Parts: sequence; structure tokens; C-alpha cells
Amino acid sequence: MNFTINKKIFTVVFFTMVIYSCSQNPTSNKTENNYQSDVSNPTEDSQESYQEEESVDGTYTGRVSGAGAGGEFTVKIYGSKWFSKLRINAYDQGTSESGLVKGNDLYDESGFSKVGYISGKTVTMGRFSATK
Repeated sequence: MNFTINKKIFTVVFFTMVIYSCSQNPTSNKTENNYQSDVSNPTEDSQESYQEEESVDGTYTGRVSGAGAGGEFTVKIYGSKWFSKLRINAYDQGTSESGLVKGNDLYDESGFSKVGYISGKTVTMGRFSATK
């Protein structure tokens, strides 16, 4: 019974932190600005150095600490959908979530609430992050 209450509290705290952190998204438009400067001043060097952005599709994994060994955060992205599983320790069955991908941003299933973002090879949702 105590474990069930702790899991419910953890779930509420987790989603509260996800919503709070998404309102303070530290992403920048640096990549977009660099691309625009290459397009506005096209030269052979800039055309050769420009590479198309790598696909965000794939599996991202990260370790979770603080609740015992074996904690893991996994996010899988396929096209316009994402799926995540959070295990706080080796004994936890995990909490699964899913939603929509719009550019480099992750949204809940409704598509209205931003819950995370992708920056390079890292996905961040709340205080949890995972790398490709």
C-alpha cells in the first residue's frame, strides 16, 4: 500500500515538473540563424559545410538516480510520434507516456501541451534527459 502511494506521489511530482520546465525551455534558434546566414551569403565553402539536420527518429536512453539502482528513462521517436518509459528503480514496472512530435518539440497526445524538446542528440522532458 505504501509503495502504491509513493508511486502516485512520484507520478504527480514528475508531471508537475515536466509542465513547469517546459514553460522555461532553454532552446535557441542558433541552428536556424546559422542556416539563414549560409543561405543569404552562398559560397562554395558554406554549401559544402552545410549538412541537412539529422533525423530525430530513434531511441534515446538515460539513467535515473535517487530511488535505487536500475532507474532508466527511455524515449522512442518515430516520425510524428514519441513514446517514453520511466522506471525509477529496478523493481519499478515503469510509467509509459506518448504524444506528438512537432519539429524539435514534444507534445502530449492532444498536441496542445508541450512536454519536452530535442536538442542535438538529447531529449529533455522535465528534469529527465536521454541521449541517442
